[in-house]
Amino acid sequence: MAVFKYFRPGARLENAIRYNELYFSANHELNDPNDLMGIYYFEDDTELWSKLLQRPQPDDAWNMNHHVDTRCLILAAKLSNLFKHVNFKSTTSIYEVVKEKDKELTEVFISCLWEGGDKESKFAFSQNSPDESRAQICILSLTALLSGGHNHTFYSVSFSKQALEPKMWAHYAEGFKGCALVYDDHAEKIDLQTHLNSKQRSVNQLLPVTYLDSEKSIPILKSAIDGVSTKIFSLVQKNSFWDYEKESRLLITKTDDPRFLAMRGKVPELPMQRVFHHDYRAIKGVIFGPRCNAEYKKKILSGLRHNRLHAGRENFLALNTELTSRGTVEVTDGADYLCNHIADGWSPLSNVELRSRLKTLNIDQPA
Repeated sequence: MAVFKYFRPGARLENAIRYNELYFSANHELNDPNDLMGIYYFEDDTELWSKLLQRPQPDDAWNMNHHVDTRCLILAAKLSNLFKHVNFKSTTSIYEVVKEKDKELTEVFISCLWEGGDKESKFAFSQNSPDESRAQICILSLTALLSGGHNHTFYSVSFSKQALEPKMWAHYAEGFKGCALVYDDHAEKIDLQTHLNSKQRSVNQLLPVTYLDSEKSIPILKSAIDGVSTKIFSLVQKNSFWDYEKESRLLITKTDDPRFLAMRGKVPELPMQRVFHHDYRAIKGVIFGPRCNAEYKKKILSGLRHNRLHAGRENFLALNTELTSRGTVEVTDGADYLCNHIADGWSPLSNVELRSRLKTLNIDQPA
C-alpha cells in the first residue's frame, strides 16, 4: 500500500527527494489553526485524583508525602470538587490554571496536613515549616504532577491516502504545479532517523485522522496518569470539512520538565530537531501535477535518480496527470525510471501495466 504527500515546487520537495527528508510542522505552520490543539478538562473523579496524588513525586524537596497523606480520599475528593468543570486551552500553561486556585488550594492542603512523611529524608525538616509554606510545597508538587499530562508539544507531518483529489492538488501543490511523492507505508509505519549518517532508527506509526464536528477534549488527569497516548488520541481529530484530505500523520513530541512548568508560566524555547530522514526506498515514485512544467519534471526525475544511484539503484515510478473538464485529476501515462546510471532512460508502462500499478498503489482513477 502507499500514502501520498503533496508538495509545492521548491526546497522542501527537492530536499525530500535528495536527502530523504521529512519536516515536522508546528501548529502555527499548519493550515488548520486548531490542528494539534485541544481543550483540556478536569475529570470529576475522586479515584483518578487519588491515583495522580500517589504517582512518584517530581522532586523530594516538593514531596507532598511530607505534608499530607496522598492516599487520603478526603483530599482527593476536595481537589476533585475544586477543579470540577474547569477547562482550558492547550496553549494555556498548567501553572496559570493552578495559580487561579491558589487561595482555595492553600485552604485544602492546610486542612489535610499531617505529621507523617519520610523521617530519613533530608527534606523532612520542612514538616516544621508554617502551614502556609507547607501548603505551597504541596501546590508545587500538584502542579508538576498535573503538568505530566500537559508538558508535550506536538509536531506533525501529513500524508494522504488520496492521490488524485483535486482540492489537494489545488491547495497543497500550488495550483496543480507541484508533485505528490508516493511513500510505501510499510504496514502503516515509516522508520526515521535524526541524521543521514545515523545508524539508529525509530519506528514511527502512521496515525489515521478522524473527522468529527466536535470539540477536541483532552482529560488532564488521565493524560497525566497514562501518558502521552491519551492526548494523541484527541490530536488526530479534525473538523469534518477537512475529510477530503483522508489524512494520516506522523507525530513527534517535545517534553518539558514538569518542575519548570510548576514554577513559571512559560518554559524558555529550546531548539528541537524537526527534520528527520528515512530510507530512500520509502519513496516509490512521484506523481506530477497537471500544471507541473517540463523543466521542473526533469529536475525532480534527476534528483530521484541521483539519490538511488548512490544507494540501491532501484527503479522508481513516475506518473503524469491531467485536470479534465469534469474537474477530476486523472493519470494519463506512467513509466519506470531506471537508476543504474545518471543518464539512464525509462520504460513506459502499457495501459494494462498502468492500471495494474495504480491498483497496487490504491490509486482510484475517476470513472
